[in-house]
Amino acid sequence: MPLTQPVVGAADSQPALPASPRWPLRLALRLVLGLVFVVSSLVLTAWLTLHWGILPRIEQWRPRIEAQASAALGVPVRIGRIVASSSGWVPRFEFHDVTLLDARQRTALQLPRVVAALSPQSLFAFELRFDQLLIEGAQLEVRRDSSGHVFVAGLDMGAGDAPGDGTLRDWFFRQHEFIIRDGSLYWTDELRDAPTLALTNVQFALRNSLLHHDVRLDATPDEPWGERFSARGRFSQPLLARAGDVRRWSGTSFFDMPRVDVHQLRRYVDLPFELTEGNGALRAWIDLTEGRPSSGTVDLALRAVALRLAPQVEPLAFEQVEGRLLARRDDNGASIALQHFGFLTGDGVRWPHGDLSLAWRQKEGQPVGGGEISAQRLDLDVMAQIATRVPLGEAVRKLLAELNPQGVVSGLQASWTGPLDAPTQYQAKASFDGLSLAARPSPEPNTVGRPGLRNAKLQVNASETGGSAQISLAAGSMEFPGVFDEPVVPFDTLAAQLAWKIEPGPRGAAAKVSVQVKDGKFANPDAQGEVSASWSTGPGEGLARAGRLPGQIELNGRIARGDAGRRPRRAARCERAAVDRGVRRVILPRRGPKSTARRAYERQAWFRRGQRWRGNRRRRLGLFRSLFLFAAGECERREQREQRGQ
Repeated sequence: MPLTQPVVGAADSQPALPASPRWPLRLALRLVLGLVFVVSSLVLTAWLTLHWGILPRIEQWRPRIEAQASAALGVPVRIGRIVASSSGWVPRFEFHDVTLLDARQRTALQLPRVVAALSPQSLFAFELRFDQLLIEGAQLEVRRDSSGHVFVAGLDMGAGDAPGDGTLRDWFFRQHEFIIRDGSLYWTDELRDAPTLALTNVQFALRNSLLHHDVRLDATPDEPWGERFSARGRFSQPLLARAGDVRRWSGTSFFDMPRVDVHQLRRYVDLPFELTEGNGALRAWIDLTEGRPSSGTVDLALRAVALRLAPQVEPLAFEQVEGRLLARRDDNGASIALQHFGFLTGDGVRWPHGDLSLAWRQKEGQPVGGGEISAQRLDLDVMAQIATRVPLGEAVRKLLAELNPQGVVSGLQASWTGPLDAPTQYQAKASFDGLSLAARPSPEPNTVGRPGLRNAKLQVNASETGGSAQISLAAGSMEFPGVFDEPVVPFDTLAAQLAWKIEPGPRGAAAKVSVQVKDGKFANPDAQGEVSASWSTGPGEGLARAGRLPGQIELNGRIARGDAGRRPRRAARCERAAVDRGVRRVILPRRGPKSTARRAYERQAWFRRGQRWRGNRRRRLGLFRSLFLFAAGECERREQREQRGQ
């Protein structure tokens, strides 16, 4: 068989190649290009129709434009004249003598000139949108009726509370830019029955984007209100929220009022106090979260302010008030802070500039669960003077009146957990300078009253488990009513360190308390010496021997100088207690009118020698061995026994 003859029936040595997989991509590309061409053709056709068919004959389209505007705004719109122009892709319209009618076909708003630039977004949103809406010389009336609905030029801006409402607000906040020049605004509040507030020379600007809204208002109020002011705000909204749902907005607003008569606010705003007078400058920053105020900062400089914080207290009058006020509120609690805050009252009482902050933890519908307070400086004298004009409660005001506190508290830092009147945990630190507290005699005869002190310096650090304190007096005094004939004991110097410890009792029993006094030194005209002491509650319960009270005490002292000639400060009953105890000679001179027997008693030679005696050497006092200590304690114990016997 020839080599060139083909073999019949032999299979092909190379398999057939599959079809090319590129045809779906080519088809998709052709479809996209075709769609782009169609859309471009439609846009070009619309643009040519607008510029060549509509703009030259814009007056013929006026009825349709009025109908479209009426449908968009929801109220009848009448247009006097339309002028159209175009210098590019987006045309520009001027509307003259635009009138908005209310439901009764009355003129609600008259606009001399409105300039509108169409937005290309109108083609894709299938609604009328503008790049800019400019209104000149508008006289706008804003009214709140007796039911709380707000109407702007007759348009109900309160719509939108129910689902499906708020079409007008949504459309308004979808426009890119809205500007009012040289306008006038009139606010009428029928709900509060307040006089109409007029704002002139109004300059307003609103700029909206997809998720942000910037607004600014500058206006001049009526003469009684003050000078021209400015208000600004920048807000954002969630991605899926409606543009006009202002309850979902979050952001910051700013108010600048160079001079304002603040007492006018009470006619238009609900205040937590009664404000009857005041003028000055205000600047405020208010943060909004989901449409609700969450925090605020106010800088103020006011003069001649008169206010009443509560109906049951006296009014407060200030010659001047200056400083910064900060407030914050969230779901976990609230805080208030004063920075560089000071005032001068109408009575001439000055509160120096300082910082103060208060924060408390409180969830909605629950009591206060704790908090913190800090103060740079607190003048106790000023606080006591204005206490009658602050709603502190009758018990607190009465206590302040009795104590008559004076002095300055500095570096106050305190925190607590639980109710304020019964905290489970607390921590406090403060320094007192020039502290004075008035004593209070006991209403019962022959009993010890509340002690007092004058011109003390005190540093305290305390908690629920104990604490420490340093006390010093320089040219001060302490007062012990019911203990001494002369209750006021002057001190040239007094210094001591105190420490106390509070241990919880077992099974709900009363806590065990212990107090230590270290490095006590004192000097006055009567004596000079050193003292140390410790006291703790007893192991038992109640008021009895070996009971919890009066407890156990250990007192040690050293007298460097003592003047027995100085009139001792013990009561007459203590002299009788010493005699009953077996002391043969008690030298306790008395002041005031004396009987013949008493004068003869004090003329005895041993009594006069005792008065002239002065201790020039140090003498150590043992536990309950000194006559002075014996007379002070035995007198009280005798009275307790007499009362129990009765």
